[in-house]
Amino acid sequence: MKGRSIFRIPDRRNRDSFRCAATNRFSRELLPPPATFYARELSKLSRPSRGWARAICPFHKDRNPSLSVNLQTGGFLCFSCQAKGGSVIDFLMLRDGIDFKTAAKLLGAWTHGTPAGWHGDLARQRRHREERDATVNQVAHR
Repeated sequence: MKGRSIFRIPDRRNRDSFRCAATNRFSRELLPPPATFYARELSKLSRPSRGWARAICPFHKDRNPSLSVNLQTGGFLCFSCQAKGGSVIDFLMLRDGIDFKTAAKLLGAWTHGTPAGWHGDLARQRRHREERDATVNQVAHR
């Protein structure tokens, strides 16, 4: 189960059983597209050229657009103050002075509780078990 952050912890109600718990985790698929993020966060974007657009840098006092942002990857670089990063999360962390987890939560990319699809796996297992039990009961009653 690579990629899942599920671990077993003892169930205090019954010492012989374990229950599954999932931790919070980051999901890159939930990040907003860089083009819409930068259009929302920066005042004006120039017309993109080869995937890069220019804007007024929020990291220093700027009159001329010196911040270049990549609208496909989310990378950014200011040619005046040398602020740089590789994603929209890096942009938020640098601009607001926050940590990774807080930036991911602000962007809606931090999942809480069970990982995506985990409940579906449990439902699938339950359905399979019920079908198997129904088949066993049908054979037993013949």
